[in-house]
Amino acid sequence: MKTKQKSVRVFEINSDNYDKVVGLIESKSILLKKYLLLVKTNNEKIKEYFKTKNLEVRFVSKDFNGINDKLDIAAKQLLSAAILAKRKSTLFEHQRIIDQWL
Repeated sequence: MKTKQKSVRVFEINSDNYDKVVGLIESKSILLKKYLLLVKTNNEKIKEYFKTKNLEVRFVSKDFNGINDKLDIAAKQLLSAAILAKRKSTLFEHQRIIDQWL
């Protein structure tokens, strides 16, 4: 068995509006071939449309938080604070910043 860990570029679409989704895909289809598309939709017509495209698409039922989730924002803030202070933050400071964002 072979396994690999990779970073994946993801483009997330959250819409039930067929015309807007088709317009977006048609205008950016060349660029989107390099992305994994995560699509959150209840529109069956949109799902059928993607079956006709040569794109990597996965339909999801939940939002993908990625870098925008609260812990990631807190971690970024913590790293920035540590760099600006030119010192390592203590465990207490870590918890205070994380608690602030939760």
